[in-house]
Amino acid sequence: MTEKVENTKPTAVGMETDSLAKTEQKYRLVVHKSETDKSQNIQVGVNGIIYAIKRGAEVIVPVSVVEALRNAVRTVYVQEGNEVIASEIPAYPFSANPI
Repeated sequence: MTEKVENTKPTAVGMETDSLAKTEQKYRLVVHKSETDKSQNIQVGVNGIIYAIKRGAEVIVPVSVVEALRNAVRTVYVQEGNEVIASEIPAYPFSANPI
């Protein structure tokens, strides 16, 4: 179960006990809001830890969360004439800067 994100800290189940999350490089992360996404929060799972991150809020996360978001893509198909073109786009557009 995850809780809502408060201020600049993401909520993570088990984050206090995960030594890797404590030692990883940290990033300032903002998951951008979108017209089509109705949910205010996204959930990112890394090594059994679930991070609940509010869209539009700046949060501090370990680099593993940033990598998981970089790898989260969805495929969009566009038809051009008789041809269907597939493109991978980020599932959760975001900005991240190391601290």
